[in-house]
Amino acid sequence: MKSKLSKTAMGILLIALMAFVWQCTSWLLSATLQVTYSVEADIFSVEDDVGMVKVDLTEDEDWQEHRDEITGIQRILFSSWVINHSDSTAAAQIYISKRCDIEDADSVKALTDLILDGISVPGNDSIYITPQNSHMYLQEPEVLKEFLLEGEACLYWIAKEVPFTLEIPDSVTIVVDFTYAE
Repeated sequence: MKSKLSKTAMGILLIALMAFVWQCTSWLLSATLQVTYSVEADIFSVEDDVGMVKVDLTEDEDWQEHRDEITGIQRILFSSWVINHSDSTAAAQIYISKRCDIEDADSVKALTDLILDGISVPGNDSIYITPQNSHMYLQEPEVLKEFLLEGEACLYWIAKEVPFTLEIPDSVTIVVDFTYAE
């Protein structure tokens, strides 16, 4: 009886050891690359004109180095101030596109993909979207991931209602955790 227990225990130990080695091999064959992209510009959306910023991750040296090895995206975070210069509450939205030449809100809604929604800014007030709560606004994570995997896209900031005056002052920070094969 004692030898059977030992064989069973050895079998379980061997299976656990094989699982551990397999997991370590997986860790060694993949890694995470974090790209932090900052947009240093004021973005205004006034009346029917929209604010736009081009995001170009290809400028990042780490992204360039691992571009052909990127296999997916683990996490997307962003942070930004949003200021509403109008008297009434504005519900801000963010759209994404490969096109960077769209100039009015109706065209943005018709020709791009909505990726962030529900950002409500009281009249003559501002909010700060933290990296920790940015996921609450994400509408189409797979669409956003597709654009980020390609490395370049244009983001459009508009409000659902007009008239509006939204400002994204100074900086938008986007943090993307890519997975890649080594």
